[in-house]
Amino acid sequence: MAEVLGIGLLGCGIVGGSVARILLDHAEDITERVGARLEIRKVAVRNLAKERAVTFPPGVLTNGPEEVVEHTDVQILVEVMG
Repeated sequence: MAEVLGIGLLGCGIVGGSVARILLDHAEDITERVGARLEIRKVAVRNLAKERAVTFPPGVLTNGPEEVVEHTDVQILVEVMG
């Protein structure tokens, strides 16, 4: 089984949502190319109630960016805030 690397996103608007969609839609190809499975663990957004193009499991979205930065299961941090 491939190693799992946790991804943290700071922002999930147009760009962040597109990054998340690419990671989710192309997960198998990315795993094959990278040699590790990339899993979105935490996503910081300004408004938790806003409807998004990407659906995340419960507990992934937060309005506290520090939760993403300090999350112990996040190895790769992607900043896509305006």
